[in-house]
Amino acid sequence: MDRYGVESGKAVLKLAHYYIGRIESDRQNWENARIHFDKSIEVDPNFVDGFLSLGQAVYHRAVFEDRLQKELRRRLLRAAVRRFGEAQEAIGRNYEELKDASKGLDLIRGRLVYKGGSFRTHLREYNSVLWAKTAGIHYWLGKALIALGEEPEALESFRRATKLAPDVAIYREAEAMLGQRVDQPSDEK
Repeated sequence: MDRYGVESGKAVLKLAHYYIGRIESDRQNWENARIHFDKSIEVDPNFVDGFLSLGQAVYHRAVFEDRLQKELRRRLLRAAVRRFGEAQEAIGRNYEELKDASKGLDLIRGRLVYKGGSFRTHLREYNSVLWAKTAGIHYWLGKALIALGEEPEALESFRRATKLAPDVAIYREAEAMLGQRVDQPSDEK
């Protein structure tokens, strides 16, 4: 489709809502941010960054809005956990789409295209991006689980983040800090 086609319009709309959501998040207008992230996901249900940012906005609202009642705070944290799960599902859908596309290219162009390296390089880079996003999702999921008081589950999320992105210091630090608390014998707590 040409650059002014329907798909281009959807991409622009998705990104417009996403970036408005980011601006609202920066302003700490968590509910407005949520609305725009939701709209970006409506346009593209496989938009990983939209789900991740939505989870972060809901998490921040639950943690930083002082006037929230305890039950609403817990519901928001549970919603953040769900959104991080949806981000992981979107990564899976994107990966499956990529695999399907690569199979189609394989059938059309033959296996020699892959041996040339360009598509394989692209696929490897894409996988690297997916792993990095997955690590970030596990980190934010861990933060939400800590706020819910579910420290063993949070520790597991931090461990997954560290395993996926061992070079990211904040993941290692979160795992180490929580690991000391969770792994202590119960009489020392």
